[in-house]
Amino acid sequence: MKHMSVELMSELNDAYQVPEGTLEHLRTQSWAPLPGLLNADTVKTMLEQVQKYAAPVQPSETEKWMTSDEYAKVLQSHDGMAWTDNWFRDLALSPRLTGVALDLLDESEGLFIHDMTFTKPGHEGGPTPFHQDYPFWPFDRKGAFTIWIAMTDLTADMGILQFMPGSHNEGPLGRFSRAPGDDIRKAYPYLEDKYGFAGGTDLKAGDATVHYDLTVHGANGNQTTRGRAAYTLRYMPTDVIYTGAPHRHFDAFEMTPGELFADSPQVPHISRLSWLRMVGVTRPSGTTHRRPSCCAGLMSNTSISAAPRSTVPVAHDSVAEIAVAEWIQRSRIDHPCLCRR
Repeated sequence: MKHMSVELMSELNDAYQVPEGTLEHLRTQSWAPLPGLLNADTVKTMLEQVQKYAAPVQPSETEKWMTSDEYAKVLQSHDGMAWTDNWFRDLALSPRLTGVALDLLDESEGLFIHDMTFTKPGHEGGPTPFHQDYPFWPFDRKGAFTIWIAMTDLTADMGILQFMPGSHNEGPLGRFSRAPGDDIRKAYPYLEDKYGFAGGTDLKAGDATVHYDLTVHGANGNQTTRGRAAYTLRYMPTDVIYTGAPHRHFDAFEMTPGELFADSPQVPHISRLSWLRMVGVTRPSGTTHRRPSCCAGLMSNTSISAAPRSTVPVAHDSVAEIAVAEWIQRSRIDHPCLCRR
């Protein structure tokens, strides 16, 4: 397992300023652009990490279509990297990305639930049938969303995601996109006239989009010789309950139907103070702070050890501590208690 470099973590420590109106755009249009979410160097390293360390998707018995020769001409994927490789976990739980996720959730806490790549091959990369994500997931309610990040410069003729603005208001419409041509518009021909299309335009490496789990979306074929590579992160509110529906990623969590995802040790919590909680500090570099006895410790299943529950100097012994110290200094956070209540 490869940890992230200090230089890269420092970049991911910088807050992303979500453009004004983004949340309202997401709520009304079912999607929103996130220009410049990551810089080109970060996504270049991300692509290298995927190529070196990520394993291809391992479908469950109900998902064999994902790795069929026929569907490989549409998309090729890896998923769950953040559950097997610390580099991807550091990325997903970085202040930059969790800050964006919490802004889009419009909550102080949330859950990180999944990461995945989507590569549409050059030459033969076929269209991605329009579909919703929600019907594939074992969630009892809506609210999850996907942040879709371009890992290279992408042009419209490479098959960039398109969205049907406002379509998340339709509610669940069933499972589609299980094979080339398995398009939701065949079952619901009115959708195209009712909602039209948005997105699908050029993206620079590090540009991103976000869409809800109920957003109807798809993509044209890749008409170029270059592969269209994207990395996705999925976050959701803390009140979602596991239904028990089969899913290759969530099956491994060994959850019980009816259980809150928030109660699973396999599901990382995110919050605006989560990085502070990881290392037990709340003051700028060079000072100390005695943690109250009520503080319970870390988020579940992180790869960074908790500091002892005592006077904690802000020592730069890890990438996370450096990032936290810098963030505290910029944000001037001085919180008396970091426990989750």
